[in-house]
Amino acid sequence: MAKPPVVFLVGTIVPDPADEAAFNEWYNKTHIPEVTSIPGVMSANRYEIVEPEEGYPKFLAIYDMDGEEGFQNFIDHTKKQRSGEVPKFTPGPAFKATWRKAYRRIGP
Repeated sequence: MAKPPVVFLVGTIVPDPADEAAFNEWYNKTHIPEVTSIPGVMSANRYEIVEPEEGYPKFLAIYDMDGEEGFQNFIDHTKKQRSGEVPKFTPGPAFKATWRKAYRRIGP
């Protein structure tokens, strides 16, 4: 039986609108390639909110993981980054991740 796909959603805001272009360039050209180089992270797509509303992040990144094992590998990698075992992601312009959640597919 195939393992159910997992997606990891990351909502972000950029406190200073003047930094948005630099943030998007860094996220698309630097951050996503670094994250998708981790075994188990299959791909990533980014989105911008269509109808802004208080309490919702302006930007959304959706990472496709190779099942729960792929997501766990990503989590393990970030723990190794915090402990200094592996290099941290390249820093970018100031931003805030307002939420991060992983979801397992349960239907078609």
